[in-house]
Amino acid sequence: MEKSEIIEMAKNYLCPGKIDTFGQIGIDLVIGKRKGPYIFDHDGKKLIDLRINGGTFNLGHRPPELIQVLVSALEKTDIGNHHFASEARAVLARKLAENTPGDLHYTVFASGGSEAVDIAVKTARWATKRKKILSLDKGYHGSTGISGNLGDPNNAQFFLSRGAEDEYQHLPFNDLAAMEKILSQKQTAAVILETIPATYGFPLPKDGYLTGVRELCDHYGTLGSVAKNISRTKRSFRRKIYAA
Repeated sequence: MEKSEIIEMAKNYLCPGKIDTFGQIGIDLVIGKRKGPYIFDHDGKKLIDLRINGGTFNLGHRPPELIQVLVSALEKTDIGNHHFASEARAVLARKLAENTPGDLHYTVFASGGSEAVDIAVKTARWATKRKKILSLDKGYHGSTGISGNLGDPNNAQFFLSRGAEDEYQHLPFNDLAAMEKILSQKQTAAVILETIPATYGFPLPKDGYLTGVRELCDHYGTLGSVAKNISRTKRSFRRKIYAA
C-alpha cells in the first residue's frame, strides 16, 4: 500500500487526532521495519528511535534473543489458563521472589501496566482500610478506571470518570510540605509517583525528596502500615508496598 493510503486509513478508522496533529507539523511517518534502536519509514528511510515508545521497547525493537525465546515458547505453550498451575509462571514467580529486594514472596501477574497499578491500589486499600491514593499533578499511571484517576484529572473528567477527592488527590512534585499536609490526615492508603515524572516534563527530584517521601509514608502509616496489616492478616502479601 502507498504511504498516503495508509495514513488516510489510519485517519478514518484509527487515530484521527494524532494524524491531524502530526500532519500540522509536517510528520507523515508510517512505521515499517524495526530493528534494535532503529525504525524504518514505510518507504525504507532509516531513523533512530530516540524515544523507544515510552519504555515499551526498552530492550530495543525486535531483539533477536527475545524473539528466539518467544518463538521457542510458542512451539509448545500459549498464554495458558490462569486457574491452573503453570511451570513457566511458577518459575518466574520464584525468580522474582529470589531476586527482588525486600520481602517479596507472592506475585500477581497482570496483562499490562494499567492493570498492575489497579491491582496495587486495590491491595493497598484492602490492607490499610484507607481509600485515598496520592499522586502527582500531570502524572500518568495508566488508562483504566483506577489508574486513569491517578493521572491528570482533566483526562479522567473528559470520560466522565473522575473520582471523588476522598479517593484521589494530586500534589506538585518536589513538595514535601504539601505531601506531609495530606499524609498527616492519615487517610491515604498509598503514594504513587515516577522518580522522574515523564508527563510532568522530566523534572529531577531535589536532593532528599524521594527519601523524604519514603520517610513520610512510614511516619504516617500510609505504606509502612500496609506491610504491618498484611503480615497480620495474610501471608500472601508479606512484601512491604513502598510505592503502588
